[in-house]
Amino acid sequence: MLMFKKLELSDIKIIKPYFSLSQNRACDNTVGGTFIWRDFFCMEYAVYKQNFIFKGKFNIDDKNIIVFAMPLGKNIDDITESFRQIELYCKKNKIPMILCLATEEDIKIIEKIYKNTKKSEEIGWSDYLYKAIDLANLAGRKYSGQRNHINYFKRTFFNYNIKQINSETIGDTLVFFEKYKNTHDKNTPALIEETKKVFEILENIANFKNYSQTGIALYIENSVIGFAIGEIINDTLFVHIEKADSEYRGAYQILVNEFAKQNADKNNILYINREDDAGDENLRISKMSYHPCEIIKKYTVEIEI
Repeated sequence: MLMFKKLELSDIKIIKPYFSLSQNRACDNTVGGTFIWRDFFCMEYAVYKQNFIFKGKFNIDDKNIIVFAMPLGKNIDDITESFRQIELYCKKNKIPMILCLATEEDIKIIEKIYKNTKKSEEIGWSDYLYKAIDLANLAGRKYSGQRNHINYFKRTFFNYNIKQINSETIGDTLVFFEKYKNTHDKNTPALIEETKKVFEILENIANFKNYSQTGIALYIENSVIGFAIGEIINDTLFVHIEKADSEYRGAYQILVNEFAKQNADKNNILYINREDDAGDENLRISKMSYHPCEIIKKYTVEIEI
């Protein structure tokens, strides 16, 4: 029988090597995607053979329901057995067997094991995936709007600078985020939780490195006015956090462009996942304006057992 343990920050080193084994580019199979939301979703994990099995609570029809993620492991042959362990756990605890944030690739695997499934798309959780070269170059008429904002920023704030987030700049980045937090209402539980975890990541360089993050800070003179943080897994850069002072026209656009530039060449990145829009219409419009090459759809899957 599976024995679940609360997911804690100290577990990153144990679990991190398994994320590179993921068969898709969904942001949920990342350190940031998992650990930023570990408390919000009450996440726990169990180990079965060489597979990690995550359990959490997901809001379905305004009810917090126990759900499971796709098993993550070094031995793909164990995945059927891992599902059987989840099934036994659900039967013993008299709960439905529900998988959350399953991609279309995941569903193909699930449907090979179980014949009776019911899936529903979680539209607000779909990831926006881009070709790194597109965001790095912003070439062609379709990116003229972004280029106009960037050119305005460069003309107006000619004393700007882009720096890596490291031991020398993380303090400045934290000071900016303190100000940003105070001027932006966090009126939903998810935004409140995100803010807590951004502080956790930025409170010291040890946490930043433990989270396996890379990032850039946008400076004007000696002050940070925006930053982007993400992580690299295989050929993909996952952008977990983008924050900027919108009073500076072009700040967000230059962050997107510079973060892509720095990673497309130096780290041989082919794709950039800028994650979901959380159902926010303005965020959806913004992310679509960068012309994703793919929308990674995600589903909740209920399995009849």
